[in-house]
Amino acid sequence: MAHFHKLKVFIGTTVLLLLSMAGFAQPLNGVYTVGGTTPNYPTLTDAVNDLVANGVSGPVTFNLRNGTYSGAQYSIPAITGASGTNRIIFQSETGLPANVTISYQSGSSGGNYIFQLDGASFITLKIVTLANTATAD
Repeated sequence: MAHFHKLKVFIGTTVLLLLSMAGFAQPLNGVYTVGGTTPNYPTLTDAVNDLVANGVSGPVTFNLRNGTYSGAQYSIPAITGASGTNRIIFQSETGLPANVTISYQSGSSGGNYIFQLDGASFITLKIVTLANTATAD
């Protein structure tokens, strides 16, 4: 019986150690940078995916560094924790809309949107340029 107890303790400790090493993601809270040098998120897609997967526990601002973010459509469902207090903002880091362009070449097969709020609330896009780069539709 003593060996069984030791085995239970060993297995329990191992499971706890593995779970703590897995690095469970935390809800987002605060200001994050996207793109550029040493960002929190290298791409806008990475930021949106993390937001959707982890939700928020406070107000969140994504400061988009200068550049063009292209090639993806973003369908955002309801975000866990988002509220009138815990708003989510995507904005130009410099405060100039000409410095940040979010574009997608939409057409009849992909839907005509860059951001689709599919149940999401409390999300603000500000100080950015949205552009459809399709030559014909």
